[in-house]
Amino acid sequence: MAGRPAAEPLAPGRRRPAPGSRRGGCVFAGIALLVAALSIHNASAVIAAQRARESALLRAVGASRRQIFAGHLGEAAALGLVASVAGVAAGYGMAAGL
Repeated sequence: MAGRPAAEPLAPGRRRPAPGSRRGGCVFAGIALLVAALSIHNASAVIAAQRARESALLRAVGASRRQIFAGHLGEAAALGLVASVAGVAAGYGMAAGL
């Protein structure tokens, strides 16, 4: 039978991962993602509560709900973009150290 061998040998000095380690890694990543999502939601709720007075003042001087929402959405998007870039950079840095 021509072609690739059934199992390619590992590089010298490398060991095979333990059985089930991929599933454990996926479970860990899922839990980390859930914790991150809850933390982001909590931070957003705190920021919105702190800005209630500012939003009320903007409404009093004539800003529409849509304008206020767009401002909050733009700020959240900018923060998310900066945090994503920082997270990817940190992830690549940590992966390079492995």
